[in-house]
Amino acid sequence: MTTPTGTAGRHRSSRRLPSWADALTIVIPALVVYVPLLLTKPGVVGADTKTYLYLDPGKLLSSAPYVWDQQIGLGTVTHQNIGYLFPMGPFYL
Repeated sequence: MTTPTGTAGRHRSSRRLPSWADALTIVIPALVVYVPLLLTKPGVVGADTKTYLYLDPGKLLSSAPYVWDQQIGLGTVTHQNIGYLFPMGPFYL
């Protein structure tokens, strides 16, 4: 198959080098998100739904294999505790 005349040298890579504007679209949101987190006071616990994971990981790991949890309300089936057995629970412990 032959190529039309004059098109043989036109196939160039469509990749271009990142410009400063492209870099700023990543750097500015990263600064907006991470700087406030880094400026918070150490030792202060923020509001979190899983505070028991880092406050008492031993208790969480000891209750994770059991499906029924009578400590919450009138009892509940905790499907999420199985996920804490590995890797998050041992990491915090």
